[in-house]
Amino acid sequence: MLKRVLKFWCVCSLLVSIMIIPLREIVAQSNLLELSSLLTLEWPNTIYDVAWSFDGSYLASMDEIGSVTVWETEDWQIVHTVNECGGGNEPLAWSPIASTLVVGCYLDSYLQMEVINQDLTVVLIDTEHQSPAWSSNGNQLAVPQSDETIDILNADFETLYTLGTSITPDPLSGAEGAAYVGFKWSPTGDYLAAIRRSQFDFITIWDLNIKQEIRDFIPASDLMWSDNGNTFTLTIQDYNTETGSLQTWETATFQMLSSTPIPFNFNAEPIEGSPDESYLTYCVRGEPLELYDTNSQQLITLITPTGVDIICPLDDIAWSPNNLLAIASHQIPITEEETGGTITIWVINTGSLDDCTSSPTTVTDLIAAITDANGTSEADTICLTDSTYTFTTAHIPLNALPAITSEITIIGNGAALSRQAGSPLFGFFEVNTGGSLTLDNLTLSGGDVGNDTGGALVNEGGTVTLNNVTFSNNHANTGGAIDNENGSLTLIDSTFENNQADYGGAIDNDTGGTLSISGSTFTSNTADLDGGAIHNDGGTLTVTDSTFTSNTAGRYGGALDNTGQAILSGSTFSGNSASWSGGAIR
Repeated sequence: MLKRVLKFWCVCSLLVSIMIIPLREIVAQSNLLELSSLLTLEWPNTIYDVAWSFDGSYLASMDEIGSVTVWETEDWQIVHTVNECGGGNEPLAWSPIASTLVVGCYLDSYLQMEVINQDLTVVLIDTEHQSPAWSSNGNQLAVPQSDETIDILNADFETLYTLGTSITPDPLSGAEGAAYVGFKWSPTGDYLAAIRRSQFDFITIWDLNIKQEIRDFIPASDLMWSDNGNTFTLTIQDYNTETGSLQTWETATFQMLSSTPIPFNFNAEPIEGSPDESYLTYCVRGEPLELYDTNSQQLITLITPTGVDIICPLDDIAWSPNNLLAIASHQIPITEEETGGTITIWVINTGSLDDCTSSPTTVTDLIAAITDANGTSEADTICLTDSTYTFTTAHIPLNALPAITSEITIIGNGAALSRQAGSPLFGFFEVNTGGSLTLDNLTLSGGDVGNDTGGALVNEGGTVTLNNVTFSNNHANTGGAIDNENGSLTLIDSTFENNQADYGGAIDNDTGGTLSISGSTFTSNTADLDGGAIHNDGGTLTVTDSTFTSNTAGRYGGALDNTGQAILSGSTFSGNSASWSGGAIR
């Protein structure tokens, strides 16, 4: 898809206050979701917030100096800007029922309204660094005040009533009070949860029917209401004890129903849920962006066109209702005073979210599932459980499973395929010409084919894609883990450790084979002769952003022995050794 780069000089900023749920501790399954880059917006200032209108027609943003930009998403033309509005946490609030954008600003007057066109209205409200928020039906707007009260306005921006008692900050004490960094309306509009920040995070819940504060939760960093509002879930991140938990409460009685420990993490970034609540992002500084199915708690593997992960930190993430994902992030500083920012617009290809053709739980079931998949002309997806499938006999000579002759994807969900020690010699996968095999989130260990090739997998002319796959303790004469004899092999974020062969301790890539590696790790693999990690024996090899550590060869190329065509970039070699020459590469 054509990637357009548009330059903007004014964008909007926001620090999102949204529930951080480190689901990585409780997720059991994985799926695939493909992202396609639509365009990238670039400008000199760091972007703090992005927000879509509820129909997806507009995207608004605010940058570090408080400038707001709104552009129309059909042709990405700027339709409105606000210079140096100020703002703070979550300053952008789109109405759920109209293209009306409310922006929390520093103003001399309480409210300024401008009708941009027949569809778009921009309203600036003086919130002094705090966050306005619409009710779910768009009929009411909560507006925080500097005296710690909350004005509730109607859709015409008329004040209906005020919550709380005015508090005048003591200038001698230096105390700044508790700022409102976000509001969460209950689905029925009966309750308003105010997320506040002073020396610590806490949440106040108001009953709007009686207009009274009814409960404080200290500490608490975020809240999510259930669909009907009968329960809510609190995110607790206690900085004193450095512990975290998810607590589910009943709204009517304020009785805790459950509490689940979660990791405490100083480096967690703001996250965002999709408009239909199907997906939830989770971001930890320095780690890839993660996406979860909120219903099944499945980890969704994000596939980008280049195979490169989207790395945190990210300044903000916003979902549109029409399957677009806006991701704001930093650029390299342009001057000493400024840092550049980008917003990348991704198209979410929901059709690529794999439905499982079968979900085998035993070795016998897995063999049957592959046999059935080979017998169909359609692509098949086999989903494993997070367990170990232990093989004791070969199904075909030197392979535990049927040869792959059709298009098959196996979602491992953290599963392991293991050959039991002392069993006859065999590996796991053989891919024939015309076959296509994709493995995701899977471990293959203990495969041994003796003096044959490909200890765990042999590709005899098919297409193989491996994403987040681990190969450990496999053995062969050639290609301790994989022998790519005459086909296409792509590795993404995969790991090879303690594999052994005479040639190519981890991988042997033969003449006619094409091997592409990105973001992968090769550690402590051994070749008795050549290519401790990889033996590129006349094939075509590309290696990007990968690491080779402590691999050894008895003769040539501790990490890589190359007699074909090889291009290496952005990769690290350390502690590799060879007895004759080419400690890292020959």
